[in-house]
Amino acid sequence: METLKRIEKIALIIGIVGLLFAGFGMIQGLMKNESRLVVSWLIGFSIWYSLAIGMLFLVMIWHIFDAGWAVIIRRQVEHGLSVFPWLGLIFVPLVLIGWFYKENPGIVWSWMNPQLLTPDHAIKIADDPIYLHKAGFLNMPFFTIRVIFYFTFFTFLSNRLRYYSFSLDHDADPAKVKKSEILLRIGNSNGGARCNIIDYRFLYEHFLPMVFNNVWGVVLCDFNAGSFSSRGDYLCYFRSSWIFKRHC
Repeated sequence: METLKRIEKIALIIGIVGLLFAGFGMIQGLMKNESRLVVSWLIGFSIWYSLAIGMLFLVMIWHIFDAGWAVIIRRQVEHGLSVFPWLGLIFVPLVLIGWFYKENPGIVWSWMNPQLLTPDHAIKIADDPIYLHKAGFLNMPFFTIRVIFYFTFFTFLSNRLRYYSFSLDHDADPAKVKKSEILLRIGNSNGGARCNIIDYRFLYEHFLPMVFNNVWGVVLCDFNAGSFSSRGDYLCYFRSSWIFKRHC
């Protein structure tokens, strides 16, 4: 037990140091108006979000199909679901940049600064017909509301699933199994849509802000579901690297 606590403390210290280094880089990016240093925070968030959402979908699938073999690793995966509130906290600086970084609020998402030029440098974003068509969706108040809703939804879903799973170890109450099934129906019908919107909007709209194609979200659901496997980490990495090199 003492060894486990020591490992937990070391892991926590490493995580905090990593966040401090990443935060320092983001601050330098804001001071120099260098988007790549700031967007690195977004890409890092996207990788860990992919792992978390992949674990959530795996747990949901195991419950839906009543997979007996998954019991061996399910508890470890369920522990990973507790990360969603912390992911939301890590995402907060990016939202604050849009609200309070007046020098260039569009340094992460260009639509937050309509005075910037479109990717083809033809016109200002404010004059782009596509942006004007999407302005009701692409604005800071609605963006903030969406972010709060997304993380609240995933936090609630994962916490409830963990609660029902853990409590069954003590009383094996069939009523909790029924509640878990109802929760899974809600999560299964809405989770894919939230995954689509969150990953597509947060990551891909930085590089392609005027794109209407939502097929990326369907592809990302497949990537995210595989993110918990050993190859999933590499898929997330190469996915982010490919987009970064192509559009930055």
